[in-house]
Amino acid sequence: MSPRTKEQFEEIRSKSRKAILKAALKLFSQKGYGETTTAEIARKVGISKGLIYNYFPSKDAILESLITESVREALPALKVSAKTADPHSTMEQLIRNWVDLIRSDSDLMRLVLQLHTSGTYRKIIQRKAGELHELLASGVITLLGRLGSPDPELDSMLLGTILDGISLNYSVAPDDFPIDKLEQKLIELYCTPRKGPQ
Repeated sequence: MSPRTKEQFEEIRSKSRKAILKAALKLFSQKGYGETTTAEIARKVGISKGLIYNYFPSKDAILESLITESVREALPALKVSAKTADPHSTMEQLIRNWVDLIRSDSDLMRLVLQLHTSGTYRKIIQRKAGELHELLASGVITLLGRLGSPDPELDSMLLGTILDGISLNYSVAPDDFPIDKLEQKLIELYCTPRKGPQ
């Protein structure tokens, strides 16, 4: 058997890292970040606790990586060009993309909401949320202004708050929550030629 190449080692390392993040997300969202131990994550992945430290120096580093990589993956679908020719269809697509993210990753949404409400871990999520806000907010605010909003900044905050509420409710009871109807209502409120939500 020939020795592994550098590329093979990198592929193995990447797969192991992803497995650790996936297991951590599941446990964090089900049990809570504070209640999950590194040993539990290792057991779920099927590796030794010590091996996790070859990938992440701490549980906080696992959490930060989860949030950073989730933001990086979601960003292309959530970033808007404020100069787009058709602000109505751009806003509609943005809302659909956000709701799709809520639908597709309820574990992540549940974890983010837990961290928002936890005084101990709020700083981690606030830092990452601040980075995401800086990347997205100016485009959304400009877009809302082009759609005729008299207060685009306030309407942007309102839209974010509504999406947070949808995320919370959907993560608690996905089968009983009318996410499709709410998505359509948001599109009606924000994408028709009215002046923002009435």
